[in-house]
Amino acid sequence: MVKKYDWFSAKNLVGLQGMPSSPSAISRKAKNEGWECRKIKGIRGGSRMNTQ
Repeated sequence: MVKKYDWFSAKNLVGLQGMPSSPSAISRKAKNEGWECRKIKGIRGGSRMNTQ
């Protein structure tokens, strides 16, 4: 069974078709394209991106 997530970290998106090859590049893409993001509690500089 595949678990469905609505929020992903940049590390989770690395290697997917159409995504950059590094977490920092994905974070830049998210910021430039205005993706909805939320902070991860307890992780400095961490955030999750919404896929919807």
